[in-house]
Amino acid sequence: MLAITRNAEGKPMLPKWPPRAGSCDRQTLWSCTVSNGAFWRRRVSDKVGTFNESLGVGAPTPYQSSEEIEYFLRALESGFRVIYVPEISVFHSEYQSIERLRRTTYNYALGIGCVAGVHAYSWWFLAKMLARSLGGAAASLCRAQFAMSRLYLLRAAGQLRGYVWGPRDLALLQSRED
Repeated sequence: MLAITRNAEGKPMLPKWPPRAGSCDRQTLWSCTVSNGAFWRRRVSDKVGTFNESLGVGAPTPYQSSEEIEYFLRALESGFRVIYVPEISVFHSEYQSIERLRRTTYNYALGIGCVAGVHAYSWWFLAKMLARSLGGAAASLCRAQFAMSRLYLLRAAGQLRGYVWGPRDLALLQSRED
């Protein structure tokens, strides 16, 4: 189950563009998965296993996000149903400060692209992700928000690099561990 994340004032923070309440599929999962609002039953963990430790904050790779999306993709692939329930809220401190975004955008985008590549999402899916990032860069540039424009460009670069090189990098890492 996936819930909405709100700040201390109750304002929705994530997901930014939530889908309708209900079952998620491989496409809608991307717009509602936030780790602090994710809950599952033990039988899911028993079948799906643990998080991929090569992904996420603190991982020994540059792919510093999307471990939760990757986990829920594996749950879907194992036959479990994932549902988005916006009536349930998880409260979290605000985390969209420009300083935090400067530190995390590229490596978080690497993780997003990597997971899309590992789970064989199409180039069309990647193109849509890139279009949103590049559109954000253009819109920010038009508003003379140069720092935000740069962050959107970093996001696009990370998504592309993660999609192209991430699956290979994770496969190499896995082969070294075996």
